[in-house]
Amino acid sequence: MIKQINRNISINGINYKKISAKIEKFQKPYTWIIFKLKEGKNREIRNICKFFKWKIIKLIRIQYGTIKLSKQNIGEIQEVKKIPTKLC
Repeated sequence: MIKQINRNISINGINYKKISAKIEKFQKPYTWIIFKLKEGKNREIRNICKFFKWKIIKLIRIQYGTIKLSKQNIGEIQEVKKIPTKLC
């Protein structure tokens, strides 16, 4: 199933581009999977997991574009440094 995810996959008529998915950790009954997306379509990870009948217990975003998210306490705010944007 992971190999199928790492290629282009089509679910309910929606085509998802190549995704990098790898198993990070396995400890019965749970498996931790890291997904690296290029597109980020609406609920993409949830839709893929639903297609394979995998139950999501917790979904955590660890990076958004070039911004890596750090562990923060609830309600804590961390300033993001200005990132230069490329002009086309």
